Amino acid sequence: MKNLFIKIFIALFAIVCLFSCSSDEYNPLGNPPEEGGGNTNPDTEYDVNLAFEAQTTASSYTDGESGNPYNLVDGKLSELNHSFGFLQSTTKEDQWIKIKLNKKQEVNEVKIYPKLGGEGIEGYPLGFIIQVSLDGDSWTDVYEAKDLKMPNTTRGEVYHFNNVEAEYVRLYVNDLLHIENMWTPVGGIYDAQLAEIEVYLRKESSGGGDDDPVSNYNLALDGTATTNNVIEEGKGPERAIDGIVDQRANFFGTLSQPDPYTADLTVELAKAQEINEVIMYPKVGGSEEEPTTEGFPIDFKIEVSMDKTTWTTVVDKIDFPAPIPIQGQGISFKFDKVEAKYVRLNASRLEHIVNMWVPDGVYILQFAEFEIYLDKQ
Repeated sequence: MKNLFIKIFIALFAIVCLFSCSSDEYNPLGNPPEEGGGNTNPDTEYDVNLAFEAQTTASSYTDGESGNPYNLVDGKLSELNHSFGFLQSTTKEDQWIKIKLNKKQEVNEVKIYPKLGGEGIEGYPLGFIIQVSLDGDSWTDVYEAKDLKMPNTTRGEVYHFNNVEAEYVRLYVNDLLHIENMWTPVGGIYDAQLAEIEVYLRKESSGGGDDDPVSNYNLALDGTATTNNVIEEGKGPERAIDGIVDQRANFFGTLSQPDPYTADLTVELAKAQEINEVIMYPKVGGSEEEPTTEGFPIDFKIEVSMDKTTWTTVVDKIDFPAPIPIQGQGISFKFDKVEAKYVRLNASRLEHIVNMWVPDGVYILQFAEFEIYLDKQ
């Protein structure tokens, strides 16, 4: 009877392990199960993120929801609790992130999104090697990055390399950022934090395709933003085109002043093409219970130009009402199709803000995002 009981116990234990035990100590809950052989679909996919919701592991990770390596492939680029961080260490050690792609095929681009924290971008690595593999064990270097600077936007950093067949992609981080402040131990810690990793095969341009206008895509993401105004610290024009519309701390803002003034933002597109819509996202402040919009312009024009000298007005608003304070909800301004290389917001009348912090009132321009489209669906 005793031997029978032992056999039953061993059998039950084996069944439990079959469904719940993992041979990979760095594969936390949330990852899809590892499947051998890869996707057998022979069709090559272009411009498709092959890492989306893929099986992802890491050499180490922080505790809690924000440390899960699966956050790197969940498609959530700006939510604070959907980022990833290595386990912080007082010694400098190499770390890695491994992604088993959704299918085995050629790839030629990795796009890495920095993590946005309360004070801005946090923990982007200073150096790494992008590696590929067909079996998850033998690796080939395809790109090496050294002496990187902290990105100034969260739009994603793009790294191109020659076409190479892969089923696995690994980010091998060999130069972690050193952080020392009031929250770290004496001597500081080494860390890297990221929001998302995407892997693509980009189709090479041919037959003049690069000259074709791009529709249903936010063209501002590939552009460059500037302003003639003094900005609020940490709220530069790059924040207006970083693709983040739903984070309260992430917005473009000019320096508050006691007297009225005019303000502007100019976006230079990556190439000249037709456009017919601009979407502006207000900056939302106040409390969660009583949100308010802050700094949205009252009188303003949206203008376009091919040479940054001659401007054509496509939108002209006077006494524009304060938008409804809903985080991530934009206001669309549509107009007839027009060729443009530059798009400018020219605000001639700004909101006058009076509250307990500025009882005498100040003038300011603030908004979360400035998007530019042709035929947005």
